[in-house]
Amino acid sequence: MNGNSNIRALLSGILLLGLSYPAGARQSPVQALNPVPQMFSAVEESGHFCGTDFTSPGAREAMAAYREARRNGALPGAQKQHSPPDIGDERAFNVREPDSDTDPWKTKTFRLVDKQETFYFLWVDVAELSEVSPSDVEGIKVAFLEQTPASSIEPGRGILANNHRIFGPPPDYDQDGMLDLLLYDIGSGSGSTIGYVSAVDIAPNVPDSVGNQADILYLDSEANVTTLAVILAHEYTHLIHLRTGWDFDFTFNTEGYAEYSMVMNGYPDWRPIRYLEDPEEYQRPLFDWRAGGGPQARDYQRGSLFFSYIAEQHQPETIGRMLQSETKGPDGVDEALQFENASLLEIIRNFHTANFLNDRSIDPRFGHGYPSRQNIRAVETRRINGELPRESGEGLCYCFDVPLDVLNGGAVKYIVFDDVADLNLKIDAVGYEVFPENIREQIRITMQNRIQPRLIGELQDGSIEIFDIVASADYQHFSGNFRSLTLIVAQVDPGVVSGKITYAADWTPLSQATDTDEEISLPNSIVLRQNYPNPFNPQTRISFTLNRPGQVRLAVFDLLGREIRVLVDGFSPAGNYDIVLDARDWPSGTYLYRLNLDDVYRTQRMVLTK
Repeated sequence: MNGNSNIRALLSGILLLGLSYPAGARQSPVQALNPVPQMFSAVEESGHFCGTDFTSPGAREAMAAYREARRNGALPGAQKQHSPPDIGDERAFNVREPDSDTDPWKTKTFRLVDKQETFYFLWVDVAELSEVSPSDVEGIKVAFLEQTPASSIEPGRGILANNHRIFGPPPDYDQDGMLDLLLYDIGSGSGSTIGYVSAVDIAPNVPDSVGNQADILYLDSEANVTTLAVILAHEYTHLIHLRTGWDFDFTFNTEGYAEYSMVMNGYPDWRPIRYLEDPEEYQRPLFDWRAGGGPQARDYQRGSLFFSYIAEQHQPETIGRMLQSETKGPDGVDEALQFENASLLEIIRNFHTANFLNDRSIDPRFGHGYPSRQNIRAVETRRINGELPRESGEGLCYCFDVPLDVLNGGAVKYIVFDDVADLNLKIDAVGYEVFPENIREQIRITMQNRIQPRLIGELQDGSIEIFDIVASADYQHFSGNFRSLTLIVAQVDPGVVSGKITYAADWTPLSQATDTDEEISLPNSIVLRQNYPNPFNPQTRISFTLNRPGQVRLAVFDLLGREIRVLVDGFSPAGNYDIVLDARDWPSGTYLYRLNLDDVYRTQRMVLTK
């Protein structure tokens, strides 16, 4: 990412780790591909975590040893002392006891219950054989090798093929081309682990009692088939990620990529997105990570939504480039986005807008595509009634003033002004008093560039106007009569801990504003009128007014946000326009038409009735 690295070093911090899954009744392989909505509350409240260790010194040392051996061509190759096993064979493996502080590894005997040539061996702890049924074994094979749900990036293929397509192959440490899936009772009850991988498994020269020197997924034999399918998607991504190295200092990235694997493999509903209901959660640093993923796995929710949003705005392979990159953390995300002629700063601003507005018909950038996520919306941080005067140093006023506030790296605040007209708004950064004055001003200017406000106005006619604004010491004026104005204040650089900001506003109450059509003559406004006739068949007239010249685009969309027809696209002078739309070949229904002049947007609905 671009910016002053010395200033970032002053402001940046280190972020932390976990993974929640529910357990429940056994399910068939078909049910495994279609998790039911009743399980959502179980996911939300579950205390089961991903047991993968991303941050300990041991994990870092193991990764460093593997990468050094790979660079030097010193990986051990296939273990010739073991002949390929047959169904029913038994073998000892080392497994972790995640809750043990004294002896984290112990040896268990496993029996081979399934063998899929060139793909995997499925082993079950002999003490747990009664817990794993033939339908469980079949369900794992279906999900991992044959079929994923309809919303998957490729439903006709399994998790393994989909993950390879997006993220690449696993390390294949022992070079036998096979995975080992180990099912055992990892732990039960609140806070237990349901799946993990270990960097120690690919570290050369470790004691025989630690790890297994192979590509291994550890899975809980107590989990139902649906849970096992989702864990396979998540944990297999962690295993693949070992090849290029986990984002040790940014668990949010490492877990976020694995969360996206769940979504892209057809499980977008597995992780209910609830963190936006709590302003404290979306005001946390975007790339922050708490032990266990935070309360109700909210860090997982944020990671799932963020990386899924990036994939929808670009393509699934964009997330794959992030995982495969040698550059880690926010810089690695930005590097992959630059390949798409985008940037992390731009994505963060639009992501926060999508979380509040969530309407792709207004702009494809400003909503989420998965059906189960089209209704989620962030609650406001603060709501201000524009009709109520407030106390100020000079008496009562219609105003709002925050002389000092803190905005965390990558975080956002949503401030809603209801029933206002002619808003004057000022947002600026504040220098850090602990630094000398010359550095303080440099930091203020740097942070000013990282604050990316956006204003969303709903006018009295129901249309939407969007203003992209900049942080400045000067007031900016927004003319018009608004049912509401939502100020989205995003700090778009997650590589810094926080920034201090100040903002102030004053306005005219909507009830005191004139009812004239003064919007039409305002220099910073465009007017998109309701089509006439409406409903129509098959022709209607769309009129609009531009109060300044600029790049204009008028397009029609269906209710899924798909662009149906472009009516105007190019530079247009200021003035009044009438466009005749002929929809004789369209089916009956409701459509949306959107006008944008540079970065200002208006949207209206129309109904075609045949």
